Amino acid sequence: MDLLEELEELSSRTPGRGLQMHEKLSSPSRKKALSETIRLHQERQQKASRMRRTLMDRKTQKLSEISIKIEEVRQQKEQLLEQRRLMLERKMARAEEKRRKHLQDIVRRAHDEEEKAKEIAFINELEAKNKRHEFYSQIQTQEARLAGIQEERQRRQEEKAAKEAAVEEKRRALEQERRVKLEELRQKRKERLERIHREQRDKEKERLEMAREKQRDRDERRSALHAAQQANTEELQRRIQQKQEESARRHEENMVQIRQRALELSVRSAAAGGDDTAAQLAPYDTKKMCTLCNVLIGSEVYLLTHLRGRQHQEAVRAAAGSDLAGEELLLYNLRHITDAAPHQIINMTFDKERHKALRKRCKKIKARMVARQQEYARSSQARPAPVESPHRAKLAKCVKDLSKVVSGQGRGPWPNAAVSALDRTLGEMLRILDKGISADQLSLCAAGGLQVLSDIIALIQEELAKDVEIVPARTVSNVSRTLAAACRQSADNCLHVINSNMVGAALDLLMTRLTRLSSTCAASGGVRCDPGAAALMQLTSALLSALTGPDLSHQRWALLQDVCSYLVCVGTVDKISSFFSCVQGGPDSEPHLADFLTQSLRLLRAMAALLTARHPQSTQSKEPLDRTGLIATLQVTQLCGVVSLLYDALLRHHSPAQRRSTPPPPLDQATVLLAAEALSTLLQLAQLDLHMFQLCLGFEGRSVEFRHVTSYLLWYCSHHEQPNLLRLVIQTAGYFAARCYDNQMVLQKGNMPTVLQQLLTLPFAHFSDPQLTVVLFPTLLACCMDNAQTRAILDQELSYQILEDFLKQESSRGCHLVRVLLSTDEESASVRSGSVASSRS
Repeated sequence: MDLLEELEELSSRTPGRGLQMHEKLSSPSRKKALSETIRLHQERQQKASRMRRTLMDRKTQKLSEISIKIEEVRQQKEQLLEQRRLMLERKMARAEEKRRKHLQDIVRRAHDEEEKAKEIAFINELEAKNKRHEFYSQIQTQEARLAGIQEERQRRQEEKAAKEAAVEEKRRALEQERRVKLEELRQKRKERLERIHREQRDKEKERLEMAREKQRDRDERRSALHAAQQANTEELQRRIQQKQEESARRHEENMVQIRQRALELSVRSAAAGGDDTAAQLAPYDTKKMCTLCNVLIGSEVYLLTHLRGRQHQEAVRAAAGSDLAGEELLLYNLRHITDAAPHQIINMTFDKERHKALRKRCKKIKARMVARQQEYARSSQARPAPVESPHRAKLAKCVKDLSKVVSGQGRGPWPNAAVSALDRTLGEMLRILDKGISADQLSLCAAGGLQVLSDIIALIQEELAKDVEIVPARTVSNVSRTLAAACRQSADNCLHVINSNMVGAALDLLMTRLTRLSSTCAASGGVRCDPGAAALMQLTSALLSALTGPDLSHQRWALLQDVCSYLVCVGTVDKISSFFSCVQGGPDSEPHLADFLTQSLRLLRAMAALLTARHPQSTQSKEPLDRTGLIATLQVTQLCGVVSLLYDALLRHHSPAQRRSTPPPPLDQATVLLAAEALSTLLQLAQLDLHMFQLCLGFEGRSVEFRHVTSYLLWYCSHHEQPNLLRLVIQTAGYFAARCYDNQMVLQKGNMPTVLQQLLTLPFAHFSDPQLTVVLFPTLLACCMDNAQTRAILDQELSYQILEDFLKQESSRGCHLVRVLLSTDEESASVRSGSVASSRS
């Protein structure tokens, strides 16, 4: 900066100023004479020399003073050392004098002690002589006494021997007499017993003869009575059989008439078209068939939807040659709605080729998983390093206890003591893992706990495949929940479980238990649930969720793809769909049913989230999306029947037509949780593949079910505070209608208020609060975009310009639904064509 200022100053000077300044500065008047300069320099040098000498004198004086002080200190130290030496010599002299006196005292005391010892020894010797003399005297006295005692004893023994000899002689004589008497008594007893036995044999013969006579008479009376009773029984059975056949015939005739009247009422209701009351979802005992459209009808919902649908109406118009109405249309419909033949039902509901292809693919996936397990076992990763954790010792002890319990069991069901010990150990491990400490999870893996738990699952699966259940479902649930807790949010443990193919046994056991559960439900005609299967689904969901994320690598995706593909190929998704179709009523109809349904929905959502994370929905994706077969299976099973499950749980006893008169009754917590889980699953499926989602919900009957469920939940949330449930309902309705004309029209049909009208009459906060508008506005746009009829309904309550402004603001940072609405025309055309094809299929 200074240089720049100088340059600027130079540039602003007048010409010739530099020369003037040079002459002024180089003028001789400004310089001093050389002699003057030398004189000043010499004076400075002299002054400096004087100052150096002064400084050196001061330093010399100071060093001499320091030397004097050092010498004084040295002399003082020498004096102190000399004084200390003299004092030590005096102390040593005094000590030597004391030692000499002490030794003299010791010598003097020793001489006195020696004299005393001699005197004591003399006294002791005298006493010993006296004692020895007394001892000898006592010995002589005792010997004399002992000799007398011995003589007396000898005499007594001789007398005793003489007495014993006399006694023995007398005893021999008495024994001889006793033997003679006993022999006589024995002879008499023998004779008496022979006489008694002879008399008893005679009496027994007489008794047996009388018993034979009585038995003969009794058998004759019994045979006669039995013959009469048999005749009466046959007559009664014949009459009962006749009555039962007559009753069954009358019942069948009544049921046929009832079914026909119900069919006529349903057809008449469909022909009327005014009532939008939720129909019964309960399937027909015998499925119906529309011979005009060649469509299978499974329940009243599908019957009403089909008769009111465009396909059937066009078919009636084409077959009859003109538009029919009133009784003519009713009779025409009744003539073409018939019971479906068995071969028609089988051909329309069972896809043999698909299941055959899935079985082939399942074998390939299983072989690939086994090969990966062997490769992982050979690598160093199969042996995790020990990890320090707060409960490492407890976990190691629990693993050892589990191994001991498992190794001590043979084949067949386990005893109750072993099952109790297993449950107790698993409970302790689960309490530790529920604290959520990642070090405990890694420590359990390093201690071999994951392998032990997997071995237990494999053993249960091996025995269950032989139709032998070694442990109850409660224990299977405990094992699975413990393994799930060890893998929850732990990517290392999840990778270890999948790479070592521990997950294979869990998936096989899940499929086996679901198959047995389906058989039980089919045999009992009702719904049953399995806590063990629910826990296994929780384990699988934990594995998929822990490894799913936006940074999903290709290697990890290959592992998870095999797990997801295996679940699809073995038929787990199909079994879940069939179980959903068996559920009748709410989740409180059976113990543990709510947890089973929740875990099933979470498993479906985890599988869909995995595919969504790997392949975001985009037309630019070059890699095939559905390598796992999940989307195709969801399309075949109609989204696993999630919508039908919701319809049956919510609308079995509560019709939307009742909303005008009374508010909805409060739902129990299990039903609300089930509805939230089901809607979250539907949202995830919509984000996975919107075309498949709208295709499945666009079917006849399914769209009506979805409309009734959405309408009921909007009605329910308007009277009961359920913000999360309301958000899910709004978002699901938006995906259902996004860029699909037919689905948009579904949401504006039905009794007033329709779904679209209910969305428009939500509280004002949904139209003003940014956190709520970002949920509602995309759904309203999805319902009204490119649709003049729904837009006209919207304009009655809200300006469409507000939605357009919102769409422009959210175009860059909008949610997934906004991106779908802003997609290209080609994508929207494909979605529309899919929905139209679904309505015509």
